[in-house]
Amino acid sequence: MKKYLYMPSLAVGIMLMSSCEKRDVSPQYAKSNENTTEITSDIPSPAIASTTCENTVSQFYAGKNMLAGTITVRNDSVNMYVTFHTNGDWLMQQTHLYVGPLSGLPTGSSGNPKIGNFPYKQPHEPKVTDYTYTIPLSSITSNCIVVAAHAEVVQLSSNGSYVNGQTAWGAGKQISSGGSWASYFDYCICQPTPDGSGPDDGGDDTVPGDS
Repeated sequence: MKKYLYMPSLAVGIMLMSSCEKRDVSPQYAKSNENTTEITSDIPSPAIASTTCENTVSQFYAGKNMLAGTITVRNDSVNMYVTFHTNGDWLMQQTHLYVGPLSGLPTGSSGNPKIGNFPYKQPHEPKVTDYTYTIPLSSITSNCIVVAAHAEVVQLSSNGSYVNGQTAWGAGKQISSGGSWASYFDYCICQPTPDGSGPDDGGDDTVPGDS
């Protein structure tokens, strides 16, 4: 017969330590204030209660493999902000943006995205290196969504003549496994606490406007 030794004081100590642990609700993908962080995981995250919300940054590629800038996403308690930024001599002449559930991303019969049907779009003349879309959180129906950021980018010579033109996407997961290299990445809404008292672990993590 096996014998089991019980150590009451040790067991009580373990139980007390366990009861003091805090659940980690940090996102499972890279988040940073730097403009060089790339999405590193396919695991979506729950909404986070925090006094401040960090930026989520995806690298922005032209022609699939030329680093042209960054896509930065953040939110406050009212809006979500998606900033397109190009580096070097890349300029944007048109941007297209989709934010929402993956199932709602406009695609054609081949599975490739139909950027003309993206809900947010803007021509840029003169061409720009930075552009930000402001999206009310009340229009977003899920805590965790996808962001598909596309732009038409060009390079110009020193005298302003056309040198190169490409399509560009925020780096992430391929939209259609058998189609183009167009991609999207995940973003989960951060819930800033208005009183500055720190994370509200006792409340429900919901998007403003949800019932």
